[in-house]
Amino acid sequence: NVRVSGCFRTDNVAAAHAAACHGLGIGYGPFWQIAELFDRGALEILLEEFEAPRIPIHAVFPPSGMPPAKTRLFADLLVERLKRERL
Repeated sequence: NVRVSGCFRTDNVAAAHAAACHGLGIGYGPFWQIAELFDRGALEILLEEFEAPRIPIHAVFPPSGMPPAKTRLFADLLVERLKRERL
């Protein structure tokens, strides 16, 4: 059971996270924004069955041959990092 009382509204992500961590209610947003709070147990996932479906991420390169090395390295870094993320 989740007990919610009072009225709190904000358009500030940090304030919303702090409020949820202090038991002032529940919040909604992308997992990557609260992953650290979740990992240390400050927040928990509720209503997981109602999460939006995950969509793939694509890297798009110009059709004019090979991209610059730094662009390719950046894309490779993203691939490795995103494999470990819960997005």
